[in-house]
Amino acid sequence: MARPKQFNRTNVLDKAIPVFWMYGLAGASLSQLEQATGLNRSSLYAEFSSKEELFKEALKRYVSSGPAREILLAEPLGLSNVERFLNVAQWFSEDARGCFFVNSVRDLAELPGSVVSLIAEQVKAYQSLIEPNLQNVSTFVSPKTLSEIVWSYFAGLMLKDNFANTDPQTRSDEIRAFVDLLAGHERNQ
Repeated sequence: MARPKQFNRTNVLDKAIPVFWMYGLAGASLSQLEQATGLNRSSLYAEFSSKEELFKEALKRYVSSGPAREILLAEPLGLSNVERFLNVAQWFSEDARGCFFVNSVRDLAELPGSVVSLIAEQVKAYQSLIEPNLQNVSTFVSPKTLSEIVWSYFAGLMLKDNFANTDPQTRSDEIRAFVDLLAGHERNQ
């Protein structure tokens, strides 16, 4: 008779996220994952079947537990939601730099197709959440194109965080300037 599970799957994923965030799929070792989650190798494999599957489930958990959806759907829709989204991202984790989701692209060549598909789907999902907030922003660029620009800016911010410690006020000022640019406002220096 098999022993019942002595752990909570969500808690395991939450503990695996920082390991994958810092080291990626390729760099994270099973011993690091064992130490972080408190589970031995056989328990991890029994629950997730492979390190790649654990990575995929951790990525899903990260995306679903983040504040982006709530922020970008807040009424009234508009640039203030986009600015809040860009500003909140920097505070999502004190222990890891950038964004686990954005950082996961560094392993794209080694990721299984199902994870690559998940990443592509989530990028589209984020852009579709951003787009309605940009409906009244420009008369010469479509909201869809602007949402792609906002996503690219966000990804750039998160990548920058991997090699530069940006002061929170400086980051906030940079984001404000970007949002002003989107709105077509000149900024007084």
